[in-house]
Amino acid sequence: MGGPSPRPPPAAGAPGGPAAGPDEGEGGGASAARAGPDEGEGEGGGASAARAGRGEGEGEGGGASAARAGPDEGEGEGGGEGSVWALPVGEAPWAFVDLEMTGLDPASDRVCEVCVVRTRGGRVEGALESLVSPGGARPDARAGRVHGLSEGDWGGSPGFAGVAERLAELLDGAIVVAHGVELDLAFLRAEFGRLGREPPRLEGTIDTLLLARRCFALPSYRLERLSAALGLEHPRPHRAGDDARATMQLFWRAVGLLEPSSAGDLRQVRVGERRARPELVERAAQARARGEPVAVRYRPSRRGPEGLTMVITEVRTDLDPPRVLGYLVPGRGRRELRADRILAIGPLNPNPDRSP
Repeated sequence: MGGPSPRPPPAAGAPGGPAAGPDEGEGGGASAARAGPDEGEGEGGGASAARAGRGEGEGEGGGASAARAGPDEGEGEGGGEGSVWALPVGEAPWAFVDLEMTGLDPASDRVCEVCVVRTRGGRVEGALESLVSPGGARPDARAGRVHGLSEGDWGGSPGFAGVAERLAELLDGAIVVAHGVELDLAFLRAEFGRLGREPPRLEGTIDTLLLARRCFALPSYRLERLSAALGLEHPRPHRAGDDARATMQLFWRAVGLLEPSSAGDLRQVRVGERRARPELVERAAQARARGEPVAVRYRPSRRGPEGLTMVITEVRTDLDPPRVLGYLVPGRGRRELRADRILAIGPLNPNPDRSP
């Protein structure tokens, strides 16, 4: 596989919609944040979980279960100081994954194409991109229309057993990043189970569908539509290699907006739970204590991110969700921000590029 770059430049600005107006309508919860005319599938199973529709449930709904950064990780950052979650984002081992399948049921459908790109510290450590013979399983009508693969495409391709060892090597000890990650994990578990093998040891997962919902205000969160809206390179949507590379670009674009202090801080990003990242609440409290203006990147309901210069005067952790209060400079206009909608807080004129 040709060397894909692990460092698409994240945006420092505010893609995904204009920044305008005060914070009216911020308290409407998940139902108030839904936007988009015709998606309506949610983040979970069914067609929306397929390659054709991951990210169809628009806005920031989806409930707590839809907002997890990883299905098995619990609430904390895990692993303590020795964990990969304690590393800066640019130093953590990331495995960008995309699978194409013959359908949506891991119990009966099969993986028919796979791509994994493992990166760390700005370089590709290893990659796998291959068609995978589904062992006689035929794509259902919907899956066939989506990825366009059929029986004639798998001639001479290995079965899953032929890629399992290399796949396990690339995933072992990495944080898996995928768009709609739980479906990919379910199929990986099923395929390794058919071989009588335990699935690879993962450090956890990050879902770019979740990151996109937090960072951008767009009518659809399907990967191909995100790519078009954000200008990501994505020549062949619904093919594993191009989807994995588009996912990698989307990940770094979101990281550039969120400016996480560590992989574990990124893991705390939530949608639909009214929970603020603890790191950001702490940064707000420190800024209040200093009394100096700070740069705040804020994502209001149904609008794209906006950059604010603000003096923080109060942090209300007793409210649900927490609130950050202060005034803008220049002008001293008062603002009350929902802390769960704050993307980043930092010194004025920081370097926003947190890619490795």
